[in-house]
Parts: sequence; C-alpha cells; structure tokens
Amino acid sequence: MKQIKMWSLLVFLVLFSSGPVSSAVAADTVKIGGSGFALETMRILAGVYRQSHPEVAVVVFPSLGSSGGIKALLAGELDIALSSRPLQEKEKGLPLQELAFFKTPFVFVVHPQVEKTSISTEELERIYGGKTLSWPDGSRLRLVLRPEKETDTNIVMGLSPSMKVAVSDAMGRQGMILEITDQENLDGLENIPGTLGATTLSQLLSEQRQLNILALNGLTPSVETLREGSYPLSKTLYLVTGQETSPAARQFLDYIVSDQVEKILSMYGSLRLTKNGPSEHAK
Repeated sequence: MKQIKMWSLLVFLVLFSSGPVSSAVAADTVKIGGSGFALETMRILAGVYRQSHPEVAVVVFPSLGSSGGIKALLAGELDIALSSRPLQEKEKGLPLQELAFFKTPFVFVVHPQVEKTSISTEELERIYGGKTLSWPDGSRLRLVLRPEKETDTNIVMGLSPSMKVAVSDAMGRQGMILEITDQENLDGLENIPGTLGATTLSQLLSEQRQLNILALNGLTPSVETLREGSYPLSKTLYLVTGQETSPAARQFLDYIVSDQVEKILSMYGSLRLTKNGPSEHAK
C-alpha cells in the first residue's frame, strides 16, 4: 500500500509540480528513483555532478522500491531506475537495459545504546528463531524485519540453511516489527531501543545514520574486505534505463560510472563495478 501511495506521489510531482517549463529545460532534467538504499548516494553524486554541470537538474525521488522504479521508468516518469535486483524474467522482454553499478557490504546493525560490536551466524539464528529475546544486560531485544519478498530478507535468509528457517519463523510470529522501505527500516532501528536489523553500509554512511555496525563472524564489513572477498554479504545496485535515454541522462550516467566517482563511492561504502558507461553498452 505504501509503495502504491509513493507511486501516486511520484506521478503527481512529475506531472504537476514542475509547471509550464520549456522543452529545453525539460531536456536538462534527469529524473531518478527506485530502491531506497541508494537514494542518498545518488543525491551525493548528483550534487558533485552539478558543480560542473549547473544547467542540469537531477531530481531523486523518495523510495519507490525496485519494482516501482522500473514501472515508473516504463511509464516515462523516470530517466533512470535504481534496482536492488537484476531484471526479472517477465521484465527481460521489455525495452529495458540494466547495468550493475556498485555493490556494498550488507551489514547487521543494532541500536546505538546496545553495547555490541560483533555477532555470529549462530547468534543470528537464535535471535531470528525466537530463542534469544534479550541482550546480555537483560534489556529487551527487538528484531526489525523487512517484507518477505524484499531483497534484504533474501540476503539474510541466504546466510545459512538454519537462518532461512529462522527468518521464516520470525515472519510468522505476532508482534514483530516490520518496516517497508529502506528509510523506514533505519528510522525504526534508530528510534526503537534494543533493536537489531540489517541494512547496507552505503545507506548508513550516505545518510549518516547513528547505528552500531556489527562485525559478522569476526569479519568487519568494509569496501576493502568486500573487494578482497573476505566479507561474505553484499547488495548490488543496478541502473536500469529505457530504450531511449535523453542526452542529459546519458551524460549523467556516463559520469557516475566513470573513474571520477570511484573514490566518492568508496568513501560512502560502495565498490564500483562498472568500467564503461551505459551509452556505450548496457547488459
């Protein structure tokens, strides 16, 4: 329901908020939306880009989710959709192109008042399975879940066979905290005492969230440990474009996948995957 409301908001903003603009101005507006975990990173990149291209307006809309972003792209309301998953089989026959842009460590975090710096798979299995209900100091442990079909839930379930069972069990228990969007997820983790949940390093750093990041099985999540392959969990951002991309959007795409942004992405917890811009190829 929230995604439907956000989709309606996007259409309203695009169709009515801009007013009577000229075709020249419209051609220099790049509209971006989709998966919430990458929104602030895209805003940061857009801000840097506009320092050398002040004539281009880059608009990043609130979270629509991956599917919502792709639908908005197909409807002509976006130039670039942000997706946390590859194109689905039903989408591959549509006039869409995708490019894996970056990946970022997928991390477990706790409320800032929880005194914990690391966690093991076995501990997570007990927490998600409902066997561990409090922290070592006796305070209540509050688990924050994401929707069953959300990419984040699939990543957590893939940690181990027992974890898949534990997450399914958690989804079926009454009274659990369920957050729909990536931003709501972090809001809940920050504002509810005793929480534990999962997110990405890139979202935490780009949004400057105040949460304690946990090492997983003794491995610290970072761009370096992700690059060398020692940290096991990650989430990938895919850039999705339509059959026709405006010159302004294509120029922006070429910039954000270039070597110029690699240090910026690394600073905000992301490992760049691209070497060529979508204007040259997109798979």
